[in-house]
Amino acid sequence: MEFEKEYRAQVFSRLIKHFLLGFFGLIGVWIGSNLTVSGAVWFAYFLGVQNDFIALTIIAVGTSLPELAVSLAAVKKSTPEILLGNIIGSNISNILLIGGLSAVLYPVVAPVAIVSVPILLMLLVSALLWISVFGEWKITRLGAFFYFVVYLVFLYWLVSGHNALP
Repeated sequence: MEFEKEYRAQVFSRLIKHFLLGFFGLIGVWIGSNLTVSGAVWFAYFLGVQNDFIALTIIAVGTSLPELAVSLAAVKKSTPEILLGNIIGSNISNILLIGGLSAVLYPVVAPVAIVSVPILLMLLVSALLWISVFGEWKITRLGAFFYFVVYLVFLYWLVSGHNALP
């Protein structure tokens, strides 16, 4: 009987500990995201570049670092299924869950001139990835280099001001 009470007390203390860690973790994510966004906006203003450039570079890379770590570990362990699941799952959750929830909480209005080229490029690259996953074409180092060059060209396009609104 005494053992059962002690066991329940341990389980309860672990539950409280994990709840508090989760709660403070969520608060940390909220504070960190606010600091990241305000810092990126300040950084864009300081450098004289547009906010969308910072959003599509620094913020995108910063939020993709966990996926990069998982992807590198998956490649190292020769498990490409985890790599593809991570890429596809991350994009789906970012677009549908995060984008949808954000729009529910605060309506998002994006000018068509800014959205059209990034979305078209994303659709094109996604179609190429789809073909490589389900077709005969496999992503080699040359193919990976192609994806990297497409990203660099996209960054150049952003910096050169072709995305500016009239």
